[in-house]
Amino acid sequence: MTNAAAILVLSAVIPASGRLSDKIGRKKVFTLGALWILVAAYPAVMLASTGNLANAFIGQLLLAIGIGIYNGAAFPAAAEFFPTSYRATGHAITYQLAVAIFGGTTPLIAIWLVSSTGSALAPGLYVTAIALVGLVLVQFVPETKGIRLRTAAASDDEASGLVPVTSG
Repeated sequence: MTNAAAILVLSAVIPASGRLSDKIGRKKVFTLGALWILVAAYPAVMLASTGNLANAFIGQLLLAIGIGIYNGAAFPAAAEFFPTSYRATGHAITYQLAVAIFGGTTPLIAIWLVSSTGSALAPGLYVTAIALVGLVLVQFVPETKGIRLRTAAASDDEASGLVPVTSG
């Protein structure tokens, strides 16, 4: 029940964050989302681990808001990073690899952390560490807000030699 409610909140935050990233820039929204997760991850896990339904919901809500903020900028930016000639393929491969590597291994890492430290809160530190790395890396992401993608992509395609050569 708490998970469904948190997903509803996540579903509302993503488009709002996407609109915000259209106005102030993807990089600023990425940074805000990463900061939110960095600050909220450990308290969220702490709340969720109390066994209290209200605390579990608040913990999930804290994470859902941070993930929603981040993803609102991530979804459009991920597509914008690639020229139009291979945008769908580039986005699909990189997104699925990231989900497989990080999403697929996180439960295993969380179980290992809990069993080796004896603390149910250890996964919160893991998420905090990943958020910190993300916060640093986001600063190197190019800003795509306001760039005319067809024009920029055409320039990228020509520079990379991916524009088909036509005789004429």
